[in-house]
Amino acid sequence: MKAARIFAALAGGVLAILAISTFWLWRATPVPMPDAPGGRFACVSYTPFRGTQTPFDQRLIIPPQQIEQDLIRLKTETDCVRTYAVNQGLDQVVPVAERLDLKVLLGIWIGVTRADNEAQIARAIELARAHPQAIKAIIVGNEVLLRQEQSAAALESMLQHVKAETGLPVTYADVWEFWLRHPELADDVDFVTIHILPYWEDDPVPASEGVAHIDEILRHVHAEMPGKTIYIGETGYPSAGKQRERATPGLVEQAGFIRGFLDYAHDHGLDYNVIEAFDQPWKRALEGTVGGRWGVFAEDRTSKFPLTGPVARMGDPWPWLGATLALGVVLWWPARRAASGAVPALVAPLLAGAAALAILLQIDHALLAAWHWYEWAIEGSLALISALVAMLALPRILAGTGEDIAEAEQSLEWLRRPWTRRPDAALALGALQLIVVAGAAVVALGLDFDQRYRDFPIWAFVVPAVAFALLRLRSTRQSGPGRMPIELCFATLLALSAAFIALNENVFTRPEMRQSILSAFSPALRGDISAYSLIWCLMLLILAYPLFAISRRVRVARPAIGSSSIHN
Repeated sequence: MKAARIFAALAGGVLAILAISTFWLWRATPVPMPDAPGGRFACVSYTPFRGTQTPFDQRLIIPPQQIEQDLIRLKTETDCVRTYAVNQGLDQVVPVAERLDLKVLLGIWIGVTRADNEAQIARAIELARAHPQAIKAIIVGNEVLLRQEQSAAALESMLQHVKAETGLPVTYADVWEFWLRHPELADDVDFVTIHILPYWEDDPVPASEGVAHIDEILRHVHAEMPGKTIYIGETGYPSAGKQRERATPGLVEQAGFIRGFLDYAHDHGLDYNVIEAFDQPWKRALEGTVGGRWGVFAEDRTSKFPLTGPVARMGDPWPWLGATLALGVVLWWPARRAASGAVPALVAPLLAGAAALAILLQIDHALLAAWHWYEWAIEGSLALISALVAMLALPRILAGTGEDIAEAEQSLEWLRRPWTRRPDAALALGALQLIVVAGAAVVALGLDFDQRYRDFPIWAFVVPAVAFALLRLRSTRQSGPGRMPIELCFATLLALSAAFIALNENVFTRPEMRQSILSAFSPALRGDISAYSLIWCLMLLILAYPLFAISRRVRVARPAIGSSSIHN
């Protein structure tokens, strides 16, 4: 029997190592894709902010040396940069670009404040007069109509003024739909600058279909504005962030879309600007992970992918592989003696390896998503909680002893006064479960009310969700009735949030909803759904399951006097 258990443990360990190795090596396997013609970008959006720098800090002035470093780096990949404002030191882009023989699409930021708008226009006119050879065109306002900060008539006046004062080509940039709503602006620009961002469309477009989508939009805009030159002022795809229906960000997806678009632009003689040059961390505060991951260069100014040759989802996989295997051993070690039979001995390393992989994937996500110190603290705490849950729960799951964990009320009381009782495994697991479900409830409510930019933190909660569900399947809890327990409140909240998120992500946000309820469900029937949203909803239900089980037993069970509700 002992030999069989040892053999099963070795077999389980080998299978776990093979599975973990296969996963990380798969992520590092280069994906072949067509080369981009010429190996260069026609133009890229440039904003210089690094680290904690943000345009919302009005005292910040970007030093010219930083801009020069950036433009020297960009010179290796393009001959043109697009800017969006002329304050905070960005006016230095023009003279620096002129020295480096780069062209500039000079952006003037137009907002709601008249004085700020006039200052932006005045400085742009000064730059245009001083450096006319460096400026390709002047973009008067970016998505102002989309933000509803100025009227079309006000923009017409600004465009005419800048044109008269500089004599250079002028344009206005906005999402393509808003150009179609205000075609009168076309008479005041030298070319129509439209933004086509497949990921952000009302019906999100996956990267593999992005070029076809751009072709369709261009045909539509040309038909509505015959005779006008159309310039794509922004297009691109994020390398990380939240999945929107079938539109999944990723490095391979970003590279595949941009390469395909550059090939399309080359074949059609299309001029364009890619958003954007460098990842911008400050945008995560506005748009979550995805907002900071549109750059073709990372924040450290290294290229994310080449324009020729295959592209891998990640770089060196060996540190990740080694860390996963090491953590798997740490999680397996406390459970090795609990696996008394051959089957538990086989399963133990597989479960430990799966938990370790999930924790490392959460850390990988944190490297992409976290920016502020408190975000790092939250991500680190979630990873630690997952590891603690796995270490405490795995021996009990494998042993099959039917031991329970503490109820939420007892765990809450201990968390309030931890010095009153020495914690055992049941109480520790109960406290961890309370923390996990409370955290999941907060995230779920956030997705209920503000889903556009929030990621689905699947890897942060999958280990506790599965562990507590498996523990509950072996539970023998007997508790007394008397009041609605905390568990029932959390379980109901998680279940209702799962239902709402599933509908909100895949039905209610779609334009078809305006036509009829029945047609709104057609995208789901076609498969136009967010797989990540459904996985997250399933995980909420898995988290809710043991809580419902506890509350049901609390209502129906009547134990003998003096019986304990915690089995150690």
